[in-house]
Amino acid sequence: MNSGQEPAKQIRRDFVFFVSGVPNEMMIKHRQRIFTAVGEDQKKIISKISERYDAQAVANWLRGAAGQFSAAIFRNEYADERDGFSDAFEKLSGILDGYAFLIEDANLEVCPLVLVRERDEPDAKIKIFGSRAWISWGSPNESAEQAWQARKTQLLQRFLLFFEAVAKDDSRFDTEVVNQLGLSAKMFRHGRKSESYGIKLRLIHCRPKLYWSAPRLAFL
Repeated sequence: MNSGQEPAKQIRRDFVFFVSGVPNEMMIKHRQRIFTAVGEDQKKIISKISERYDAQAVANWLRGAAGQFSAAIFRNEYADERDGFSDAFEKLSGILDGYAFLIEDANLEVCPLVLVRERDEPDAKIKIFGSRAWISWGSPNESAEQAWQARKTQLLQRFLLFFEAVAKDDSRFDTEVVNQLGLSAKMFRHGRKSESYGIKLRLIHCRPKLYWSAPRLAFL
């Protein structure tokens, strides 16, 4: 940045996330963050948004929440909206991690839809965020695929001993090391498919990104 360039101005924003699994009697209130109930009218609006803009991820979340969810509002000041969103989302994730210890059979899930209000604007922008993505491509010829298949075959051969160990076909495998390896593999498998913040394993640290916006919605 040039010495004569003015620093980017900080903008106050409110980020409104929708969260399932937090009981009404356990909602927290703080100057910079608050959990609050969502009215039936607001729930209907969110449902209409998922239908109108073909937001399948939002529709799936709504089905899973079964109408039982609250709003989590975080306020911060950043020049870039993406930085403000990342900060708010990380704080929300940490709080949900704590709730996972307090709520039995918690289904703590965050809706992909988030409202963003700047300063004291009467309306909020509607945005959709995502925390993971996949990309695949093929090689110009089949050599890469053949090499990859050969590698997987070799890896499988190495894992045959592991399979034999966790199956406990031989009493020699009944050791603390084998038990720990089996437990680690079990947590890895369940962690990959779990959406619970209490047990989810993040294989790659990736901050969720906002990637779509729709017309504005009146702020709660």
